[in-house]
Amino acid sequence: MTAISQDFTIYAGDDVTPIFTLTNAAGTPIDISSVTEITWTVQRDLSSAAVLTKLKSTGGIVFVTDGTNGQFKVIVSAGDTASLDDYYIHEATITDSSNKTSTVATGRIQVGRKPFWSYSGDPSTSTKDAIRFVLGDILVKDPLVNDNEIAYAYSAKGSVYGAAAMLCRSLSSQYARLVDTVDRELRTSYSSKSANFLRMAIQFEQQAAIVSGAMPYAGGISVSDKNAQVSDTDRVAPQFNIGLMDNLFMPVAPAGNETTAPSSDPTESAQ
Repeated sequence: MTAISQDFTIYAGDDVTPIFTLTNAAGTPIDISSVTEITWTVQRDLSSAAVLTKLKSTGGIVFVTDGTNGQFKVIVSAGDTASLDDYYIHEATITDSSNKTSTVATGRIQVGRKPFWSYSGDPSTSTKDAIRFVLGDILVKDPLVNDNEIAYAYSAKGSVYGAAAMLCRSLSSQYARLVDTVDRELRTSYSSKSANFLRMAIQFEQQAAIVSGAMPYAGGISVSDKNAQVSDTDRVAPQFNIGLMDNLFMPVAPAGNETTAPSSDPTESAQ
């Protein structure tokens, strides 16, 4: 039974040993101790040549124990990953004693730059860790943003929630650049990740406004506030205002900045 969606993330220059387990439909491990070859390849897409190939026959793949438990691991060195970047697909096949080849695992690999990532486990110890806590970016094997990016976001926004919102918008933009992919039964939905990070950004922006104490202002609902606004000599005067006792239909000179009085009854011109 083929194990699909075997996705994982590594960083350029890493030594890694991904382990695969072969099971049947019931989930029982398959004895692979007698297979003659195991092949693991990495390529940019199905139409591209493999950028990395590992074989059991050359020592690049070994059993975790003796193969009876269905487990094998691929030995990937720093030199193998040094020149890789971005996303790749990988595939593992086995060849049995009858020379029949079967695909046993497929998935996607993300190869990124080495991150400057740290987390103490106690958000009260630093602003950086508090931002990671709010983001949920607390898993060293699955980092979202590096320390320098957090420092920049905090300097730009000045608050934990503001920085978290900025980082979420950045992550949303990153995933928005990618297209959803379907490779046989393997599906990767980047649009959903982009939308989720955007929703998180909006939520954090609202939280940042609440924490900062910023509130909308409604003028003219207090007598003293209204009088203060009217008496403010630096305030731009309105284009017109009308007092309670003003009668603009009377042929009298306007007071203040009232609309100029009409020369005749406007109702006459409508007849």
